[in-house]
Amino acid sequence: MKTLSCLIVALAAGLLAAVGASAPKPSSYVLPGAAVFPEGIAYQKGTDRFYVGSTTDGTIFRGDLNRRTTTVFLPGGTDGRTTAIGMKVDRRGRLIVAGGGTGLVFVYDTASGTLVRRFTSGFAGAQFLNDLVIGKNGDVFVTDSLRPVLYRIPAEAIRSGPQGTLEPWLSFTGTPLVYQAGFNLNGIVATGTDALRRGTAGHREAPPLGRPFERRGRVPKHAPLARVPDDDRDRPGAHARRQLPVRQA
Repeated sequence: MKTLSCLIVALAAGLLAAVGASAPKPSSYVLPGAAVFPEGIAYQKGTDRFYVGSTTDGTIFRGDLNRRTTTVFLPGGTDGRTTAIGMKVDRRGRLIVAGGGTGLVFVYDTASGTLVRRFTSGFAGAQFLNDLVIGKNGDVFVTDSLRPVLYRIPAEAIRSGPQGTLEPWLSFTGTPLVYQAGFNLNGIVATGTDALRRGTAGHREAPPLGRPFERRGRVPKHAPLARVPDDDRDRPGAHARRQLPVRQA
């Protein structure tokens, strides 16, 4: 019997209502493959589509909320994408994927599957681009779990072109947020109060990084927090619980 990896998604009632569900949705979605180890998941607003990435080889699967089985959308290893961690879909239907230890961020057209642009941190040492959030103005912010820096991709840079460079937008050096050995910053969201919140490994919730302030011109290198617009709510049911165990069928 073929081995499959199952992505178990606990869908809250609010999530189903948000996508206009009229019939029961599957309670689980199957990712083909023996060792997928899913991590990031992104919902494409206004559709029934969602995307899931594999940490093992960078494969990205596309699913339909009405169908239990997903399909391979982007094969692993293409474009230098050997792993896929956090991901989001912006309003223009572009899938943005953090590349973990590769130090890369990938932008794909969800309609065609073509690479729109790739961005690099430009750093050769240990790093782990983990999660990302899209601001209301289209800017993308990316966490690094191993280096005390928050990267940014300006909205205007997310377009077809040669490889771009991530902007080291905010340094946490010298702030109350002190990096320890191992993994540090992980998840990131833009809250309704326009403040960035982050999660750290081993913590379910985290307070804001500090007192919000408007970013006008250049941000101080050791600023405690940058204020950004609210995200574009890339998936319905912002408070829906998601469980992502890998199960062998």
